[in-house]
Amino acid sequence: MVMAGDATGVLALLDQADLAIHRGDLAAARALADEAWEHADGEAPLRGRAQTMRARCDYVTGDFVSALSLVLDAVSQCRRLADAEGEAIARALSARILLAAGDATAALEAATAALQVAHGAGADPDAAPSRALLASLTAAGVVHLSLEQLDDALDYCSQALRCAETLGDETVRGAATDTLACVYGAYAARERDAGDTARATQFERQAMQCSAAAVQIARDCGHVEYEATALANQAESLCLLGEPEQALALLEAWAQRYGAGVPTAQAHHLDTRGTICMTLGRPAHARELFEQALPLTGYKGMVMLLNEHLAQACEACGDFAAALTHHKRFHALHVELTAESAQRSARVAAVRLETTQAQARAEGLARHNALLHRRAEDLMRQSLQDPLTGLPNRRRMEQLLKSGADRFDVALVDVDHFKRVNDQFSHAIGDAVLRRLGSLLQNSCRSDDTPVRLGGEEFVILMPALGPIAARAAAERLRSLVQAGDWAAVAPALAVTVSIGVACAGEAESADALLNLADQRLYAAKAAGRNCVVSS
Repeated sequence: MVMAGDATGVLALLDQADLAIHRGDLAAARALADEAWEHADGEAPLRGRAQTMRARCDYVTGDFVSALSLVLDAVSQCRRLADAEGEAIARALSARILLAAGDATAALEAATAALQVAHGAGADPDAAPSRALLASLTAAGVVHLSLEQLDDALDYCSQALRCAETLGDETVRGAATDTLACVYGAYAARERDAGDTARATQFERQAMQCSAAAVQIARDCGHVEYEATALANQAESLCLLGEPEQALALLEAWAQRYGAGVPTAQAHHLDTRGTICMTLGRPAHARELFEQALPLTGYKGMVMLLNEHLAQACEACGDFAAALTHHKRFHALHVELTAESAQRSARVAAVRLETTQAQARAEGLARHNALLHRRAEDLMRQSLQDPLTGLPNRRRMEQLLKSGADRFDVALVDVDHFKRVNDQFSHAIGDAVLRRLGSLLQNSCRSDDTPVRLGGEEFVILMPALGPIAARAAAERLRSLVQAGDWAAVAPALAVTVSIGVACAGEAESADALLNLADQRLYAAKAAGRNCVVSS
């Protein structure tokens, strides 16, 4: 039993769902994907992956609206969790969904984004290929093929094939090989339209060879539906190469081997066989094959196609009434599917818009929250910082002393004759003296000392409790540095000195008492003539 947060268990469920899809058991695949998604709640990085698998199940069953909604959520989750591989796989699936829903432009954008994420900004070009890159390359190849950008499709499919070989993924290698067959078939069709029969034949033979290789890979993997698709492509190429009888033999052998185990594929093959019979001038046999195929599929697109083919076969047989009936059914389904396609495209566009707006709102909220957080940090820092010198202020000192007066030695520093500086040189010069003194204390204190400006011309140095001798030596060093400072750089003829009172941990029972003791000794230093240190 898989528990929430069990990463190994969730991954196992996702692998089982993947296998169920390959077997054609879509109900089991969705149940496994849902279970993985529920248990991935405690294992956040896998939640996006599980959502992608759920989207994939909907995509395979033709529910493109739900699939897109789920996969866009998966993209968002993977981005938030910095799961680049999961994000690339989800984006690659979104490209396939958008293409199936009829939005090739958006599909191209999604495939391009998937490749960018899979490669990564500045990624090592010599790095080993990943499953994310494999999924992205495959999606890009399919999208470019649908857009008839054949050179790009060939490049991406070839890269996907090499990637699958490196990863040892035979199922995807077979699919990529069959997609290559489709690319070569498209090249052949282009050359036929241009009147170049020789080049068309050359490309069609490449297509046929790729399909035959894909059939064998699928057969070795036990992937019946992939084998059926590749075999249909191989049969089509054989017909175009002038070998329809061989094509029929291959399809009939497949039907005998698998029987009615995969009705959708069986219907497709029967339709292909019927089409071949029509080219061979056998309309009666073609009609029988088309009629056998009709009850095997519930997919409207296939039913529409079969009715169109039946109308043609019946007309060729001279049964014009039946031909008219099938033509009417074809026309009605065409109208229905066109309307459904438009509605689906609108819903897909709405899902994309809603997701984009939600992401924008979330990003805007995140930016707003980040701004508030930075503002709160700024306010907190300002509340603990002296604005003139940049040193910690009295509030910060009090926070530190709350941890215990016995942890610190204290040096209370006061600028000698500071009122005279203000009166003789101006308050602006007085502020400059305080800023320069704050900088001097900051730069000359030891790393574990904390210089603080109490207010006015008073400063405090909090030092780790080292005892009276070390505390006095530190205070004396600071006093000497102030006396030797280049104060003429602030104002000509300006000289600055400080008086310091030192109190050590253990000399007082509280922070207030420790500061009062340091203040008494500072007063004593001033009474002793200033520019000196008084300690215990």
